[in-house]
Amino acid sequence: MQFAGQFRAVLTAVLRRRGRRSGRVSGTAQEICTSVINRLWNGTFYQIGLGHFNYFWIRDFGSVTDSLLAMGHRERVLKTLEWACGHYMKCGEVRLCVDKRGNVFDMPERSIDALPWLLHSLQRSEYPLSAELRVFLESEIQKYVGLFLAEDGRLRIDVSFSELRDSVRYFASAYAVTMLAVLARASRQLGLKTTLPEERFYADLLRHEYWNGKYLRADTVTETFATECNLFPLFLNVLPETLFRDGILATIREKNLCAPYPVRFTDTKGTFNYRWWARTFMVDYAADTVWSWLGGIYLQVLKRKGNAQEFEASDTLYASMIERFGTLPELLSTKGEWYETFFYRAEEGMIWCALYLSLHTNNATEPR
Repeated sequence: MQFAGQFRAVLTAVLRRRGRRSGRVSGTAQEICTSVINRLWNGTFYQIGLGHFNYFWIRDFGSVTDSLLAMGHRERVLKTLEWACGHYMKCGEVRLCVDKRGNVFDMPERSIDALPWLLHSLQRSEYPLSAELRVFLESEIQKYVGLFLAEDGRLRIDVSFSELRDSVRYFASAYAVTMLAVLARASRQLGLKTTLPEERFYADLLRHEYWNGKYLRADTVTETFATECNLFPLFLNVLPETLFRDGILATIREKNLCAPYPVRFTDTKGTFNYRWWARTFMVDYAADTVWSWLGGIYLQVLKRKGNAQEFEASDTLYASMIERFGTLPELLSTKGEWYETFFYRAEEGMIWCALYLSLHTNNATEPR
């Protein structure tokens, strides 16, 4: 199932490079995003894109679970989780992706965040856990701890894994530590047995070993700034203090990472260790390019934790990007053009639209 899923996903992405498009939508950014979200619901589960990403990713889905709930889509959220958990249990393990044929697989390798995002979604949606599902999840947590963690609860340095920015190999990134905090918190809130340290242990690691006074270092071996490593601890309330929020948001402003649209990965792309495919077939895929997913996360953080003027300016800029392309693009070049290489063209119609839409929904909530 792992190989079959990976092979079909890669083949579909390559074939669609010059194939048909899902089509532009006319209207305001809210109208466009509403159309995208409705089309992504295929009657069984939420797929994450309208093109070659026409399958389920728990990472993407987990990040928009709160937004979908705020928009009133709880029934669809629960059905998606029921469908995904059924395939996970049938396969015997939680992995990042599930395609329409039920193939469960990771991209590009075993991920550090699939299980944390799943438990986060289950907890936030108040999904009713059956006795069978509880046993399965507790077993997955135990396997996760054995695979990824050292005896002291820290990430093992001898195990390779993929994460949100999957084109880069980090050395215990701040994002990965954030995911451990999320796993610990969701496990406790769901009443699942675990030998994981408490969430506070990982929050303290970020405070004392990653924070340099202005922002969180991308990982343990560099001072480099990576946007996802700084926004997700705020977005998920792992580091809720004003000190961290103000420093991180100020750094994003100083580095001009919202130009041409919110938000770029970094301003120092040459300092990262990219995987082979990001140095050959998909050059600059996640270098200093604009990732609309991070843009949505950035807007969420600004809305909850920033100032109103800064949010309004960024929200307007983000909306102009959506209206310009008539969809939510996966990735744009540094100059704000659609990202494409000879082998790959960025996806369209991403489920991350929910992050933008929920900002304009009055009952939006945040992780707790």
